[in-house]
Amino acid sequence: MDSISIRCRDAFKRLALKEMTEDELMKELEDLVVLNHALLVALGVSHPSLEKVKSITEESNLKTKLTGAGGGGCAVTFIPNGKQYSC
Repeated sequence: MDSISIRCRDAFKRLALKEMTEDELMKELEDLVVLNHALLVALGVSHPSLEKVKSITEESNLKTKLTGAGGGGCAVTFIPNGKQYSC
């Protein structure tokens, strides 16, 4: 999990140094959301209702992960800059 934090921090540094475009940053953040969720699923901390939320958001090409300490039962969806969605 620490490597995800490091990759995220490094991506923002690269953006600040103009070594990465904002679109590339958005893609990297999406990839990190997917990776983080997969690791949490592998740890067995997901729930069918959270997987349903993830499945629904994937229909709009959005990336969702579970969040919350100790089975908090929450999901967060990454919506890239410039994208507008409604439920």
